[in-house]
Amino acid sequence: MIKKTIFISTLGTGNYDSTTYTYQNQSAQPTKFVQKAILELVSKVNNVKIDEVLIFTTSKAKEKHYTALVQEFESLNISPEPVDIIEAQNTAEIWNIFTTIYQNIPENSQLIIDITHAFRYMPMLLVILLPYSKMLKNIEVIGIYYGEFEKSRENNPIIDITSFHTLQEWTLATYDFIKNGNAKYLASLAHLAQTQIKPMLAETKDKDANASITRSIAKKLKEFTEYIEVCRSKKLIEGNFADVAHQIESISQDFIPAFTPLFDEIKGVMSNYKKNTLENQLHAVEYCIHKGKIQQAATFLHEYVTSFVAKSIGENYEDKDIRKDIREVISGYLSFTGQGKERQKWSYKLKDKPKEDELLDKIDRIPNSKEIAKVSSSLSNLRNDLNHAGYTKTPSSYDKMLKNLTSYYSKITQKLAEIPTIESTSEIKPVQERFLLNFTNHKFEGWTDKQKEAAIRQF
Repeated sequence: MIKKTIFISTLGTGNYDSTTYTYQNQSAQPTKFVQKAILELVSKVNNVKIDEVLIFTTSKAKEKHYTALVQEFESLNISPEPVDIIEAQNTAEIWNIFTTIYQNIPENSQLIIDITHAFRYMPMLLVILLPYSKMLKNIEVIGIYYGEFEKSRENNPIIDITSFHTLQEWTLATYDFIKNGNAKYLASLAHLAQTQIKPMLAETKDKDANASITRSIAKKLKEFTEYIEVCRSKKLIEGNFADVAHQIESISQDFIPAFTPLFDEIKGVMSNYKKNTLENQLHAVEYCIHKGKIQQAATFLHEYVTSFVAKSIGENYEDKDIRKDIREVISGYLSFTGQGKERQKWSYKLKDKPKEDELLDKIDRIPNSKEIAKVSSSLSNLRNDLNHAGYTKTPSSYDKMLKNLTSYYSKITQKLAEIPTIESTSEIKPVQERFLLNFTNHKFEGWTDKQKEAAIRQF
């Protein structure tokens, strides 16, 4: 959908003098109406086509200036549309103006706003009105301008203050990521690095690099959010977003100073993640708990326990090929023994039973295997409650789930920390060496490869 571009301005009651307004080294035709100069210059410099002009005016301002304003606009082939507003004397009347402006903003439009002759309360009103309209009417602000005027000067500048609105949006988006774990708003602002942030850096030598890095950060944070939402453990482990903190550090110091604290907040969230490490999944568990994402946290933690145990006993924890079956054995056996069931009642899952017995032997020998299994079993119950939407015998409330999950996380990380990694498994007793004595009259050298493999597996 192509958005209409709407120019919004207010008309005051002061005595306007003619002057030459300038913007981006361009000069407009002399005029006493800054609205005309802004339209002329912004259209030329930014190559913007204005579809509609709304002039909000009181009856006094309309009587004094509107006819002359319309005449000035004729040279631009634009017919402004007046919108009547009252002269506000109290809070209720200011709210009346707020409603009038909001009701006249078309849905799905992009706005250019002139605040030169705005009422004293208008800047504060716009701080609320613009994000309010963006949410409810899907508008986009592409420019906010102020015409500075001094009678003694031959030329007067038009100042682009869009950056303050840009900062407001980035602040809200950063808050959404930090508090709620959602970077989609940040990603939706990434294009501003090109259309609005770069113009703010006209005198900065690294503006292109900074804008590019900003877009990259927003994109990677969006990917991170999506991995969390749909529980993509392997993507988290790969950590293609792990250099976000480093990217933030590489942004030039003369980048927009007000952005620095926002980036520092983001860096604080992402600094623990590295490339190609299982620990990213554990960081994601803690992250999800803090954001109240119980389902994701429970899923990540349950799978992390399986992966960590697999790694500790020398198995590849990745979920591919036959490794999927091995993960099922580890996860299932932990849940099984965590319920206090005896191993002899275990139902084999692999066709290769000797291999499965070897896996179970290794699990039984790891430190605190019983305690780990017990917590893993409780975690399975929580995950089932979540996945079955509460259709269980004892469904839990949100608060109870969060409390239990936090407890499981604390216990399981403590117990897993006591397991030696595969690089240092001296505390795990090695499987005793076995051998086969052949008393048959068939020499070993004459056995087929299949017979030899069967003997090795079984004995």
